[in-house]
Amino acid sequence: MKVGRSISKRAIWASGITILLCLAMLGATTFAWFTDVASNTGNKIEAGNLRIKLYRNIETREGVTQVYDPANEYVGPAVRATNTNRWVDISNSEKAVFNLTNWEPGDEYIVWLAVRNGNDELPNDELLNLKYDLDLVLEDATLASVVNYEYYIHGPTTGLPNWAPFTQSGNIAQEIYASGGLGSNHITAVQNSQLDVGEVDYIAVKLSFDTGAGNQYQGKEFVADVQITATQNKAGAVLEDFKVYTAADFANVGPDDTIILMNNITFTGDLEFDHNVNIDTNGYTLTADNITIDVPTTLGVKTVDVDTTSGSIVCGTLTINNPNGTVNLVGTEFNCAVEVTSAPYTLNVRAEIDDLTIKGGSIHPDGGSVVFYEDADIGTLAIDLTPSQAGAKFAINIKNGAVVPAIAANPNYTIIDERTTG
Repeated sequence: MKVGRSISKRAIWASGITILLCLAMLGATTFAWFTDVASNTGNKIEAGNLRIKLYRNIETREGVTQVYDPANEYVGPAVRATNTNRWVDISNSEKAVFNLTNWEPGDEYIVWLAVRNGNDELPNDELLNLKYDLDLVLEDATLASVVNYEYYIHGPTTGLPNWAPFTQSGNIAQEIYASGGLGSNHITAVQNSQLDVGEVDYIAVKLSFDTGAGNQYQGKEFVADVQITATQNKAGAVLEDFKVYTAADFANVGPDDTIILMNNITFTGDLEFDHNVNIDTNGYTLTADNITIDVPTTLGVKTVDVDTTSGSIVCGTLTINNPNGTVNLVGTEFNCAVEVTSAPYTLNVRAEIDDLTIKGGSIHPDGGSVVFYEDADIGTLAIDLTPSQAGAKFAINIKNGAVVPAIAANPNYTIIDERTTG
């Protein structure tokens, strides 16, 4: 007798049916594949900061006594202060560097300045290397032809300088002409001086009243602001493209430029830009009938910044049309109605504005956004936003602390009011 298993045809058929059923069940499932993942998280691009500071040295040299105010003494790490070297921070100060009265022919006045790349609030690794211009912006130059100067620049350095004899000299009236021609109102005393982070330029300036001045100069004045403008130390960044001294200088402003006012400027008629531009009033007032910034979509994604943190804008209506980018409104002195048309992808408001209108339609599929930050203070607000694509909505975000009138519910908006939601 044979020992083994006997497999009947019925069993074979049963096995075949089982296999077919299993294959049928697998048809409704997916196969598992080997996988592996390599991820890189936490990527960040952070913009650097430009921080330039101006200091004045307060002490007695060569018989010239300057008033020392210990309450304003700067004792930071880069511009050192000792018993004989007292440096006062005069950045954005209303105390004039030159404020001379009852001057007589033969009188002299010396001032020591320090220009520093850095401040005490931000670490050096968050700052950028820069280049700067130092200008004297003249308010009254009737004494200019009888005021002579000498100066010496020591820099850059991270320590106190050893003062050397004055190396350059001239006449103020001649410098005015050299800087901008007949009728110019400024002197560019230092141009494109480069400072790496933490470095300091030291500048000694001596003014003298010409001994040959006649009686016609009695009671006349020489009044000037000291202005420092800085930009990043890149070959394509040219400060002369940004500084605006007179209304005629607006003709030189091109796309992507930042206008830095260097004087109070009144533009006759309407001031119009057919490209993006940024405006920094820089302590001065820009006056025009109306101001328009119209950015065509052909320029691509652009930004428009208008900053009146210091200074002001005075006009009928400031109109900004930037449908393919961002608009930033900053500052307290918008002495005009402000109208943002063809609503941009993002409108950021950090400003005090009595009359603000936001209208138009975004070309972006998600509708764009409007953010009122905590320092926004809006008097009258009109909003008429219609996304260009069906179903899209604008997001309107009101931060805690913002003063913004009530915004009526609208199917085109999603309103996030953090003042009520906390």
